[in-house]
Amino acid sequence: MLGAVRNKQVAEGDGDSWARNRGIMASEQIADDALAVLKGGKAVLNP
Repeated sequence: MLGAVRNKQVAEGDGDSWARNRGIMASEQIADDALAVLKGGKAVLNP
């Protein structure tokens, strides 16, 4: 098992934003998701 998983240091994000989207809008959404997770919240999933 990965140490991060064992220590519960893993967060979920929007897979579509990370894998499929390109450009400034996707980059901003990914950054917003990352900041929300780092601040103890959840990523906002935008279809």
